Amino acid sequence: MQGTKGNTRVKASVGYTLNLRMFNHHPVTAREGDIIGRGATADITVNVPFASRRHCRLDYMEGQEGTGGWHVVDLCSLNGTFVNDVPVPVLMPGLPVKAGDTITVGAIPFTVE
Repeated sequence: MQGTKGNTRVKASVGYTLNLRMFNHHPVTAREGDIIGRGATADITVNVPFASRRHCRLDYMEGQEGTGGWHVVDLCSLNGTFVNDVPVPVLMPGLPVKAGDTITVGAIPFTVE
């Protein structure tokens, strides 16, 4: 399983990044708008049959007065996306994530750092 491949895909004007750890030891740096999935076009690929080709997306959402945070958005995946074992709603707005949370994609855990 390999980490990121889309280093030029930055949708946020500030270029937010999110540090993840796959299986608690493989570091992965995600950028705003990155897709996690098993397909060739995914920014972060997971090579397991339970992951959809375009499984979920990582979004940074601006809040009021400079506050904001990361959200995981399920992209209609067959087996669902989970944050701390809670199912992520399909499409917007997703679920917020913070340091220490676990995002599960096709039985692959990613820990947010």
